[in-house]
Amino acid sequence: MAKTDLWQQLLVFIEQNLHTELDTSLLASRVHLSKWHFQRQFKQQYQQSVGQYIRALRLAKASARLQYRSDAIHQLAGHCGFLSSEGFSRSFLQHSGMAPSEFRRQTAQLPPGQSLLPAGVTDPEWLWLEPLTVALLNHHGSMQQLGSTIQQFIQWRKQNKLPPTVSRTFNLWWQDPATASTDRSPFALAAELSRAPAQQLQPLQSYQLFGGSYLRLRLTGPEQHY
Repeated sequence: MAKTDLWQQLLVFIEQNLHTELDTSLLASRVHLSKWHFQRQFKQQYQQSVGQYIRALRLAKASARLQYRSDAIHQLAGHCGFLSSEGFSRSFLQHSGMAPSEFRRQTAQLPPGQSLLPAGVTDPEWLWLEPLTVALLNHHGSMQQLGSTIQQFIQWRKQNKLPPTVSRTFNLWWQDPATASTDRSPFALAAELSRAPAQQLQPLQSYQLFGGSYLRLRLTGPEQHY
């Protein structure tokens, strides 16, 4: 297996196990390195120590849960891999400049016990993406008109011989400040571009997604829930 594949699998493993104790020796063994060489190479590749990286991901996950869920602080801390609610609160305060409870009040803006997540959304999950070039089709109009946009997207994929088995396909809920517009929803369909398409991109556009952490939401149920 290529070295880059091992490191990518390691990042996925870390993100999927943030709620557990991530021992450095265990992580080093997954890329077949000694603990010392692993720490050195990790910092060279990602410009931060593995401990700083894990801490940042745990705080990002905690931020999402503070905004989208109503878990008690001690439950949230444990779910995100912190040993105590006190330690979590200290780390969160250092990271964001405010206590978790204050962050929740300022970002959620909902009465206690309610959730910002729409009906049909399961537990939000953070994942890591490398920088990625995609063909993007923004949806215009209401979500009840989404079916025609999906058909347009499918037709484009067929013309360019880019089925999901060849080109990763996913949906985005996003807003690009440089192209913000009031005539479209923040919903788009995207297909990974690992090679040049056979046809012109129109009506899609090429877009570069930044590498980093993204929040994955699984939506189920009627379209009016989205």
